[in-house]
Amino acid sequence: MKKQFFAILLCVAIATASRAQTTESTIKIDKTERSAISNEYNMSSDALKDALKESFKSKDIKLEKSKGLLLAKAVSIQEMGNNMYDVYFSVDPASRSEKDRSVLKMALSSGYDNFISPANADVYLAAKNYLASLSSSIYAEKKQVDISAQTESFTKAQRKYNDLVKESERLEKQRKNVEGDIAENKRTQDLQLKEMERQKAALDLLKSGGSR
Repeated sequence: MKKQFFAILLCVAIATASRAQTTESTIKIDKTERSAISNEYNMSSDALKDALKESFKSKDIKLEKSKGLLLAKAVSIQEMGNNMYDVYFSVDPASRSEKDRSVLKMALSSGYDNFISPANADVYLAAKNYLASLSSSIYAEKKQVDISAQTESFTKAQRKYNDLVKESERLEKQRKNVEGDIAENKRTQDLQLKEMERQKAALDLLKSGGSR
């Protein structure tokens, strides 16, 4: 009985946390505040924009820039009965001090001036579910972006290491050549020293008048 009770509490806590991630908000579109839904993400605003674009790109949908917002036109949304919507997004840092957290706001329009709002509870809940499914896709795309970036960093590090190994081999060969040159120079010095001593002896002999 206790296990069932705690299981229920856990489910409630998870559901509550999930709902807490999505909040009601507004987006200014054409100078008019429109009802929107927002979520926070543990990534920078630039990373969030890139992940969002990649998420839609994987569905062959292009996000367009529209007066400071991102816009996906005529999107079929399964969670909302496969109806067509224009989806507006704004992406901003969560705060000035939290550069690694961002807020994504989403507004949906089924027509020129027909934006969904909490007044239509069923449709609004469906929109929240859509944003939740989109969030999963965003984090998945963010992971792929991170993997690609890390792969590139690894490739650069590997390339630099290989270059250093080649440079080391070149320097080692150069060192051996220099050591050979030093040994040859030392041998030549010894021979030249003997020749110098022989010539010095001959000079000393001449100076002493020992030979005529």
